[in-house]
Amino acid sequence: MQLTRVADARVVVKVGDTPADIESGQAAACGYVVGVSYGTHSRAELERLRPDVVIDRLSDLIPLVVSNALTAGPFGARLRQRPFQSRRVRPPLASDPATP
Repeated sequence: MQLTRVADARVVVKVGDTPADIESGQAAACGYVVGVSYGTHSRAELERLRPDVVIDRLSDLIPLVVSNALTAGPFGARLRQRPFQSRRVRPPLASDPATP
């Protein structure tokens, strides 16, 4: 963050595929810590560290960042207060069955 002159860690989204990535984002008090399940460690290994969310594809990150930026401002306190959610996030596909 120093190299990019980011002064407020609450505006940072830390994305990683290792426990060290998750832990460093939490230690730096990043506003949003995201685990990615398609990397070097399993979903279960990452979930044990309780990141804000674990995603299955990098493209899943865009809707999360946009929706949270609109509802929570610079990430931070509001996101930290919600319980951990492990979810698979992706837009519906044409082949998905209709949901009621």
